[in-house]
Amino acid sequence: MACFVYKTSNNMKLLVPTDFSTCADHALNYAANLGRRTGHDLRLLHVYAPLDLANTAMISYIEQEVEEAQKDIKDKLHRICMTTAEKNNISCSHNVRIGALTENILAEAEESECKLIVMGTEGASGLTKLLFGSRTSSVIESSDFPVL
Repeated sequence: MACFVYKTSNNMKLLVPTDFSTCADHALNYAANLGRRTGHDLRLLHVYAPLDLANTAMISYIEQEVEEAQKDIKDKLHRICMTTAEKNNISCSHNVRIGALTENILAEAEESECKLIVMGTEGASGLTKLLFGSRTSSVIESSDFPVL
């Protein structure tokens, strides 16, 4: 689990989960603007599911590809966090977690003492999912934290 901080911290954080999509970028821009206006720091998070390599004949090749992909994800998150911090003159930290999306978002929010989760939405079915997106609706339904 990697964690980096840019600028100084006031310990009041907005958690921004990202999958690097356009919707996540919009949520990040909104959170950065909100953070700049309210004095909150940003905490970026990327969560991905682990790969099951037990039944794969080319394990060593795939493990190497997975390690490279993990490094690329961390580097991309690092660049986004640095750019956002500099552009908005706010503090930004980031983390990468492996596992279930909703559980890891909520764990990160609690461990980082975030005040608000800011998420983008994409995809829909059903009224709640239509309004908020399936991943976001899962976080809203499970969270004790406010979700925007």
